[in-house]
Amino acid sequence: MPKLSDGEIFWKITKGIPGIMPSREKLTEEERWHLVNFVRSLAKEKPKA
Repeated sequence: MPKLSDGEIFWKITKGIPGIMPSREKLTEEERWHLVNFVRSLAKEKPKA
């Protein structure tokens, strides 16, 4: 994943990206920030051998 700021990830979740619908109408602002934190946590995990 390219190095994106939390705000950029939030914006992509909110507005959508090509081929993926925006989530602003289905998720609250708080839920979208939780998703940002979840995405960050995935990036920190090390692959299992």
